[in-house]
Amino acid sequence: MKLIGLVIASLLFTQNLTAQTYIDPPFEGKSTALVHIDKIKFTKKYTIVYMTCVAPKSFVFGGWACITQSTYIEDVARKKKYELIKVKGIPVCPNKYNFTKDGQAIKFKLFFPKLKYNVRHIHIIEDLKDAQNVQNPFNFFNVYLKPIA
Repeated sequence: MKLIGLVIASLLFTQNLTAQTYIDPPFEGKSTALVHIDKIKFTKKYTIVYMTCVAPKSFVFGGWACITQSTYIEDVARKKKYELIKVKGIPVCPNKYNFTKDGQAIKFKLFFPKLKYNVRHIHIIEDLKDAQNVQNPFNFFNVYLKPIA
């Protein structure tokens, strides 16, 4: 019976190492109030950033949103950048998602290479070097990845 308990505990511990999730992670600053980080998830293959973008009332006809292909996350301590691999739920610029009304929200996911398990602070940077007509980048600074006890 003890062996079964150890096997189950081992499997749960292994799962915890391969898929860690940070809900509503705190950060020190961001470049726009339009975007929110819902969660960040580490899987066996990716670091996935789940975000929500809300059209402000000041946009005429709701506005639009896209993400640049040059978006990256940076391990603050190591100063290492991880480039965007793929996107789900929002177009890659120059394509655009056109909001149809004020306050409309879209949820999307950004996929990056898997970070090391001990990374504690990252920047999420939408690099505008190749973007045209993009004025409000989705940047977050010193996002804290607090380990769950």
